[in-house]
Amino acid sequence: MKRNACRLHPCWPSMLLSMAVLFTGCTTPNRAPEPSTDDPIGPSRWTGPQDGAFVVQKAWWKAMGDPVLDRLIVEATSQNLDLTLLVDRTRRAEIELTGAKADQWPKLSATGGYTAVYTESIDLDNYAIGAGLGWELDIWGRLRDKKGAQLLEYQATEADWRAGYLLVVGGVSRTYIFLRQLDEQQQLHEQTITVARGMLDLYQQQQAAGVAASDAVARQQAEVLRLESQLEEMAGRRKLLLNELALLSGKEPGTVTMEPADLRNTMRPIVLPEQIQANLLQRRPDLVAAELRVKSAYRMQESMRAARWPQVPIGVGTSTDPASLFASQWVALITPQISFPSLDPQTKVRLQLSEVDLESAQKQYKQAVLEAINEVASAMVTLRQHEVQLANEAKRLDQFEAIRETVRRRVDAGVSNRVELLGAELNQLAVQQRQLDLYGQLLLDQVNLHNALGGGW
Repeated sequence: MKRNACRLHPCWPSMLLSMAVLFTGCTTPNRAPEPSTDDPIGPSRWTGPQDGAFVVQKAWWKAMGDPVLDRLIVEATSQNLDLTLLVDRTRRAEIELTGAKADQWPKLSATGGYTAVYTESIDLDNYAIGAGLGWELDIWGRLRDKKGAQLLEYQATEADWRAGYLLVVGGVSRTYIFLRQLDEQQQLHEQTITVARGMLDLYQQQQAAGVAASDAVARQQAEVLRLESQLEEMAGRRKLLLNELALLSGKEPGTVTMEPADLRNTMRPIVLPEQIQANLLQRRPDLVAAELRVKSAYRMQESMRAARWPQVPIGVGTSTDPASLFASQWVALITPQISFPSLDPQTKVRLQLSEVDLESAQKQYKQAVLEAINEVASAMVTLRQHEVQLANEAKRLDQFEAIRETVRRRVDAGVSNRVELLGAELNQLAVQQRQLDLYGQLLLDQVNLHNALGGGW
């Protein structure tokens, strides 16, 4: 005859659970005040609401008008390996968030066993199977805060990717500007070498006629050699810049080739308003990430604080023994428990570590805001400075062109020699080189300013 044995008094589970909740509910842990992230450094024109703020276009580099640069940026942002690593970090944070959510779900377990007993009087094979369901009553919000902290960290990794995106765009833009500036610089340098060789020919002719000393010829020969050596150096620098573009695009160095082109004929400066302002706390993805990590550290601190209070897990389990000698039987259990983690010194250590992490996150956030404001301010100062210098160099170039024309007319009239005309041409080329340098610096300043303002993501 079969019989079922239930070893559970129907009143005991509710009684134990009521006692546990009553015991733990006598007092509640006090939450620390949540740190404010709205004004990390005090009032500033770069961290508060803006009226008529300058809006950075999403693809701001297209305003420079170079389709080659547009193509390079598309390739780099889709193939750059650093960006793929940031995507992996986001995926990892998403998985960890799923794990934090799973901590709030009931956990199912299964058990099984087999026992064999062989004696002179009896042979016994016995096996048993069981299943259980456990769930922690999240009375103090430990699991809720842990999940919230992980969600904020996941959002921070998304902002990290956007910050990495801006770094790649800035890196490609700057490298490309250097490349085109070097292309035009090589052309000016070749013109300078041509003029220097012309002066060398004149000195050699004058030496043959006995009107020039040999040391003048030697000095000019040395100057030509120096200029030719610089031209070779420029060719090597161009290869290095192409390798850097390949690396930014996730390609093997040496696989990127590009025809030379003049900087001033391929790229134009972006027209910017006189007054530029923006709320960097909202526009800069690195600041968004830093703010989210402050909030995440706070939620983790509160999770660690709640972890020191009594915990109340509830378990529901059942087991059966169909191989019993007498009859199959099953046992059902409901087991509310209470534990006191505050007695474990490690919980205090983890709380103290979380408090230090929060303080560090707050300091890192403030430092990131200060550095961001400094980047914007520095970019604006150098931008305005180079705009003024570029305008002055344009005036200087007009003056040297007028001087060269005057000298040419004097040479044609026979009152000046050709050496003086070649010297005027060298002065003109030097001003053109200075103008090219300032033009390239102006474009770099605009790249730095757009990145510092948040890049338009």
